Order: sequence, then C-alpha cells, then structure tokens
Amino acid sequence: MDFIDEEIIQMRNKNRKISLEEGVLIKGEFIEFEPVKLFDDKLEIMLPKTFVDMPSDLAKIKYPSESRPQIIKTDSTGGINFCFNLFEQSVKEDELKDIAKTFSKMIKKVNPANVFYDQKTEEIGDKIVSWFDFKGYAIDSQIYYIYYVTVIDGKLLHGIFNCLREDMEDYKEVAFLVIESIKDLSRR
Repeated sequence: MDFIDEEIIQMRNKNRKISLEEGVLIKGEFIEFEPVKLFDDKLEIMLPKTFVDMPSDLAKIKYPSESRPQIIKTDSTGGINFCFNLFEQSVKEDELKDIAKTFSKMIKKVNPANVFYDQKTEEIGDKIVSWFDFKGYAIDSQIYYIYYVTVIDGKLLHGIFNCLREDMEDYKEVAFLVIESIKDLSRR
C-alpha cells in the first residue's frame, strides 16, 4: 500500500464514528470485539476477540501485589489490559465519586510521581461511572491507566484499562467505549 492510500484510510477513520460492533482499526490492525460475560454472568462487556485471560505467571509479574485484579484480559503482548474486580461490598451510585477519589488518593500516595489527567463522575451508557486517568511508571516505560468504578448487581465493580503511554491516543477512545458497553445482567 502506498502513502496516498494510507492517508485516505486515516482520513476516513478520523471522520467515522468508532464502533465496537463494526470493529476498530488501531495502528494498522483491525480489532474485532465480542460480548464477554464475567462474574458468573452478572456482567457483560465488549472486549477484543483476540484478548485472553492473562496467564497467572505473567499476572504475578505484571501485578506483583497479592491483591491483583480478579480478571485480567490481555492482548498477545501482555501490554494492553482490561482488568476487573467485583467486590462483595454493597454500594450505591451516589457513593461512586467518593470511592474513585479514595482510589486516586491511594495511588498518589503510593507513587507521587504519577501524573493525573481527568477525574469525572458521569453517565456512561446506562450507568453511572466514576473514573480517573493518569500516567504511571514501570521499570522501563510509562503506562497510561484508566481506573473506574460502577455498580454491578448492587456491588462495586472496579475496572482498570492500561496500555503504554505512547499508545494512549490510539486506545483511549476505544477504552471508554468498552467501559460504556458494560451491562449489568443482574437487572434482567
């Protein structure tokens, strides 16, 4: 493919609304999404078809704390991750903003070098979500994170998206569409 064709494809993609149902072109790779049920079918979310559960040996290295996420879905490189924890703690939507602030404060305290961008509580899809994003640091790279909390089955869902900071612009909008796709199947 020559340079002109690539420019045309890029312009078309910029003018086209991104849709997980249709798939997404990121960095020259077409990514298809599918609905995935988690936590005994209480939650459904659109995730890339190629993502798999992170192997436990890799999860122990990437998330060394014993309180690592309960579910980690990752790409083939282990560099792009969607993580999920569903806590037994009952929670109401009006508590989400304070919970997200508490997570943010804990992360700042653990590593004051992290650079925080936005922090919001908003209606995303059919649910209230409190979220914040920031740049953190690994041994040899910078990582972009989105942390969010919402209510699933009356319980606290804590989700994390992360990728290399250099890939943030390519994945940020898609990550928010994935968050928007969350469905609480316990309401049905």
